[in-house]
Parts: sequence; C-alpha cells; structure tokens
Amino acid sequence: LFASSTIFGRSAGVSAATDYPLEVSNCHLTTTVEKTPERAFVASSGALEIMLAMGLEDKIVASSWVKEVWKPLMPGFETFPHYPKYPTHTEMFDLKPDFVYATYSSAFDASKIDYAEALDVETCELVIASNVYGSNRTYCRQELHDAGIGTYLSTGYCELVEHRPEDMGVKDLFQEVDDIGAIFDVQDKAEKMKKEIENDFVYAQQIASAGEKDGQEPLKVLWFDMYNGTSNPTPDDPQPYVGACCGGPQIILEHAGAKNVFENQGVEDRRVWDYVPLDDWAATDPDLIVLVELSTEGAAKKLSILCSDPRTRDMRAVQERNFIVVPFAATNLGVRLGALAYNFAEAMAALARGSPLNALQFTVDPDGSEATSTSGAKVWMDKFPKFEEIDLEEFCPGTPKKIEVKELSQAEEVAGVFGSGAASAGGVAGW
Repeated sequence: LFASSTIFGRSAGVSAATDYPLEVSNCHLTTTVEKTPERAFVASSGALEIMLAMGLEDKIVASSWVKEVWKPLMPGFETFPHYPKYPTHTEMFDLKPDFVYATYSSAFDASKIDYAEALDVETCELVIASNVYGSNRTYCRQELHDAGIGTYLSTGYCELVEHRPEDMGVKDLFQEVDDIGAIFDVQDKAEKMKKEIENDFVYAQQIASAGEKDGQEPLKVLWFDMYNGTSNPTPDDPQPYVGACCGGPQIILEHAGAKNVFENQGVEDRRVWDYVPLDDWAATDPDLIVLVELSTEGAAKKLSILCSDPRTRDMRAVQERNFIVVPFAATNLGVRLGALAYNFAEAMAALARGSPLNALQFTVDPDGSEATSTSGAKVWMDKFPKFEEIDLEEFCPGTPKKIEVKELSQAEEVAGVFGSGAASAGGVAGW
C-alpha cells in the first residue's frame, strides 16, 4: 500500500517549481496531475482555508460546507460562489471543475452528490460496509480520476480506515500543505505556511511549560463537540460527540500542554470524534471543558446541557466554570491549527493560573462578557450568555471568572506573567 499521501519525484520541503506531470498518492489512490488545476471545487473549512492562505482563490471555482472562515482570509472567500451544503451533481458539474479538494470523504460520497449520473457510469466501485455509525457508503474518487478530474482528500478522513494515519499529527498536516503546494505550484507559500504554524505551536508549548514547573500535571480536558449528531445510532438517547484519539482536537490539546480525557477513544477506527454517553463523563473529572461552536449547535446550548443534566452539573469543571469556546472550523486539520493551539494555551493559563490574556491576541467585546482570540477561541469573562430564554448566568453553578486582558510581550507571556488577584477567582487545582 502507498503511504496515506505522497508526492512522487519530489523531496518534502523543496521549494522548486513543480515539474508536471505530477504523480500524487493520496489515501488509496494515485493520480497524475498534468498541469496546475484552474477550476478547483473545494469542500469544507480545513481544505478551503489552506487554499486561501496560499493565495489560491483565483483557482477556486466554488466551495461548499463552509460555515465560518478565518477573518484574515475573508477577502479571498468573497471572490467565488459558495454552497451552504453539497451542490447537486448538475450544479457541481456545470462549474466544469478540473480538481476536487475536500477535508471529509463525504464530498466524494455518491449519496451526497450523484457522481454516477454526472459521469454517466452505472455505479462507483468503492463501497464501504456499514457500521454502527451509519449505512453503506459508496465513494467516487476513482471515477472522477477516470473522467480527468483530479482529487485530494485530507488523510485523516480517508475512505478506508487502513489508509488513515495511525498516529495523526502535525506531520500529516504538513504533508497535506506540501502536496497542495506542489499540485498548485506554490511551494514557497506552503513552506511559509508551515513555518507560521510551527511557530504558533512553539509559543503554545512555551506557555504550557510555564504551568508545568515543580512537576505539575497537565490539565485534563474534555472536548465537547456535538450533543446529538444526525448519524447518532441512538437518536432518542443522545450520545454526544467528544474529541477522540486521532485528529485536530487531539493535536491542539497535545501542543497546548493538556491531556484529552478521551484520548483512547476511537482508536480502532482512528476517529477524530466519537460517541461517549454522558454517563461516562463525570468519571473523567476534567479540569476544563471545550465547547465547540457549530452553526447548528452553539456553545451556549452545550453549556445549558451541562448545567441542566444531573450527570454533568456537579462536574468540577462545570462548578468552577472552566470553559473554552472554539469554532468548529478552526479545529480541522488546517492553517488555523497552530494559532488555535497558541490561543488555547493562553486561555488555559488564564482560567487555571490567573495569567492575563494577551491583548495582542484577545479582544474583549463591548459589554466585557467575553474575550475572543485571533484564531476564534473564546473565553467567557464577566457572565455567561443566554440560551433561548434561559439566563445561563443565573441558571449555571459557580461564579464569574475575573480575567484580565492586557498587552504583553511574547517574552512576558511565555514566562507566565500572572494577573493581580485573578487566580483567586477560581483557578484549577494543581496549577
């Protein structure tokens, strides 16, 4: 079997111009890119933000399933059409794409886009047997290749489990950046992107190390992704999605110096997220809970669940109000991963040690209730938000965090500068 993703005929990290034709092995397929794609269809935030960060908006014919875009990349995002979900096969092929780049394998799922009809084939050949998470899936990348349309899929979501990285890490993100840089002949921009991501990971680890003096243990974190997904095997008994063993959430937590309480979940299928019943949450005793902001399910809804369900209301992290909100788009294996790890480490230091948030990274909203970072991560400061008609500030246990925001140099921040009295508002034991 080929590696999950490989460029043949080039050395990783080389910034020379692409020598077409270029052979690319990605997941279970190998394709030949004859020339720079000019009409790429891009699906989901991780893939799209990598393209935009490389300045490739002029190569994008349309995008889909992107609910939020990193603010610095918005000008490029506004230059091409966007579909809120997957387009019909007619809509997609009317665009005459010559390349399809996607974060998730669902972009190549025949039940999402009728590729067989569009390509005039009887059926697509790759069928993945059903499991507890859903029905059989039929994928059509080979058929797209046969029609002269190139494809690339983030390897953490390869159709076949055996082609997903066994130990997904930054190396897999960087391989994807290298591959896209080579395919679109922008290797210099790919190298710059990797350096910026790596720098942010370094800052995150430096901040985390300030909290590990005297043998202190890393914070235990529960990553609350979704309460009741559409593919939940028991929809009448919600089993929430949590950050599992293998993907963006795990990488972010590792580089921010935290421990994922469900890091051993989903190992067999190398899952980024997995279902875990609420009954199993309390026993993990997390120091902090991540609330993922989804377009279909906001962080405030998740907070209302945690504060109302007796299985979670008494958890220490809920009682002490140790929450960090992150936008789902930033948790993909993409250009924002390093920035989010950096801001996550800053937010943990503020909640756990009383360190001030850096005003160069966090902006406080006008009413002083929350601070939002450059990556989109957010900390509730003075009060909780409302959810529908529920005033969560009154409904939830605990008292507001008193977090200071001030300008800090990089040296001051990584040295672990403490705010005056902030820690007394309720830090995390052991930090």
